[in-house]
Amino acid sequence: WVYLVRSQSPVGRVFAYFCITASIACVLLFDGMTTHAFSLIWTLAISQQGGALISLALLFPTPLQPIAKRPGLRFLPHVISLALAIWGVMAVNDQRNPWDYITAWRFSYLYLSAGILIFLLVMVFRQRIHKDPVLRQQTRIVLLGGLLAFLPIAFWLGAPVFGLSIRWNPDLFLPFLLIFPLSIAVAILRYRLWDIEVLINRAMVYGAVTIILGIIFIASVFGLQRLFTIFTGSESDLAAIISTILIAALFNPLRIRLQEDIDRRFYRHKYDAEQTLLAFSLAIRDEVDFDALTKRLLAVIDETLEPDEAALILIDHSDTNRPAAAGS
Repeated sequence: WVYLVRSQSPVGRVFAYFCITASIACVLLFDGMTTHAFSLIWTLAISQQGGALISLALLFPTPLQPIAKRPGLRFLPHVISLALAIWGVMAVNDQRNPWDYITAWRFSYLYLSAGILIFLLVMVFRQRIHKDPVLRQQTRIVLLGGLLAFLPIAFWLGAPVFGLSIRWNPDLFLPFLLIFPLSIAVAILRYRLWDIEVLINRAMVYGAVTIILGIIFIASVFGLQRLFTIFTGSESDLAAIISTILIAALFNPLRIRLQEDIDRRFYRHKYDAEQTLLAFSLAIRDEVDFDALTKRLLAVIDETLEPDEAALILIDHSDTNRPAAAGS
């Protein structure tokens, strides 16, 4: 879909390339645990994903300034991927050192991890520097997709900290990873971006609430069970009951707090505009100095609309022969 619509764009092509290599790598996971008949193809696919993601970060939604000046730089991440691919293929075929392929694969994993991290960090950077609302929303959608895609895996990695042992299950964790490329596809195509603004906001709020409350619930059940075991010598169902009551009590305050934090962080322009206009409407009732009020009005325009320049033309109706006064 993306390739058909954006095949003439470098962003569309590199995104399609990332999806192809990621699909091959996912499909051949089963082969990697069984026959190893397609190890070479899997090695080539996994080595390309890190470079594709870094290249996509340099191009999406608009090329970074160094890339715009020197377009050839966008191929540098692919050169590293090519080197990893050559190393991996040689290691897989090296009969004298049959275990060298593990090291080559490990570097491909590290490069893929670096690609994911660099991509998300660049999106955060773009979110802060872009003033265009469409570009800001594109990066916001991708950041949300990355958050939802990788948080379950992060929870799996962090489970031992809470004394939990969660078995790796591809059926559970891999579907979440689909959110990442889907979010990039939606952002690239700019498909009804403004219509899903509320949906994105609510998904961020309730997704964060669910994750936080889930961690609190698990930690509280675990902690209370330990206390019951210490004092009574056995576990008790009261731990789950008390934890459930705690979650019910925390839900609404936590949702309100997260809504405010997310509005400030991801919808700052909208949040600041609302707060600024509210403060100005209150100041109108109390301000008696006309010059101070006009300066305040210009400050509100600058904060909410962010124009390069602003001017306020004041007409004195008491004397039509006098020229208009301008403030800036």
